[in-house]
Amino acid sequence: MQNEELGRVQNDFEISRSRYADRYDFAPVGYLTISKNGQIVDLNLTAAWQLGIERGHLIN
Repeated sequence: MQNEELGRVQNDFEISRSRYADRYDFAPVGYLTISKNGQIVDLNLTAAWQLGIERGHLIN
């Protein structure tokens, strides 16, 4: 029974994570997460498009 519950919780987590990623990545406005040092930790696709630089080149 524990394995079934763990599987259900993991599935629910994956669904929630996917929904968050879709809403973050495809939001109509640019979002950036900046570290205390001023480095870009994460950004959505819109922010990368607005800056005109590939997303992978902007992180860190």
